[in-house]
Formats: sequence, C-alpha cells, structure tokens
Amino acid sequence: MLVVDTNVLIAGIINKSEVLDTIFKLYDKGISLFSPELVLKEIKSKLSVISKYSELSEAAVLFFVSTLFSEFIKPIPKEEYDKFLDEAKKVSPHLKDAPLFALSLTLDKAPIWSREPKLKKQKFIKVLDDKDVKEFFELM
Repeated sequence: MLVVDTNVLIAGIINKSEVLDTIFKLYDKGISLFSPELVLKEIKSKLSVISKYSELSEAAVLFFVSTLFSEFIKPIPKEEYDKFLDEAKKVSPHLKDAPLFALSLTLDKAPIWSREPKLKKQKFIKVLDDKDVKEFFELM
C-alpha cells in the first residue's frame, strides 16, 4: 500500500514524466495506491494551471485525472481517516498535509509518496520521493 500526494499526481500530468510509468508499474505489481479524496478536489481546483503547463485542455486533464482515480488510485473520504487526524496533525510538518498522514495511519502506517522534502523531516511515517518509491518497491 502507498499513499499518494497531490504534488506527485500533478507532476505526472504536467510532465508526463516517469511518475505515470511508476504508477503503472506499481499497479502491475499489485501495490494498492490511495489518496485522500480531497486530493482529487485539489487537482480539480487547479485545472486551469495544470492545463496551462501540461498543454492539455481542462477537459483532457479532468478526464485523465478521473481515469487515474477510477483505475489506479483509490480516493478515500475523510470519514475513513478522520479518527487519526488529531494524531496526524502532531506528526505532519504542515497542517495541510495532515490528511496524508491520517490516511497513512488508517492504512497501518503505509508509506507516503510525496515530492515535498519537508515531509521527510518527521520520522514517524516513511515518506518516499520518486526514487525511493522505485527502490522500496523494487521497480528499478
């Protein structure tokens, strides 16, 4: 299991980078990917910016994101990780990232995949960057 941060998904859409390749490889290996449902809402709120930098129309970005969330990443509603939010707020370097940590706690401390270096400063939950994900799940 792996919790996926918004910044990873946006990078995958904008750069069509190896992030998407990594998602597909994780899926092929049977690794379940999860994100707080609010990640989907956050991406939708940034459609115009993502569209501008990805050179895709907003409709294409929305279709792409919807496909990712229907096929590869399970969005988890706040109600399912809410009981861990207080603990997550104590661990998370940023309050806005507490839902990622709460979801991780809900999933038995599943690692978090993020491109935010500050999240690695805490030692309670494993946070992986792109390279770490490949190494951790032996995708090299």
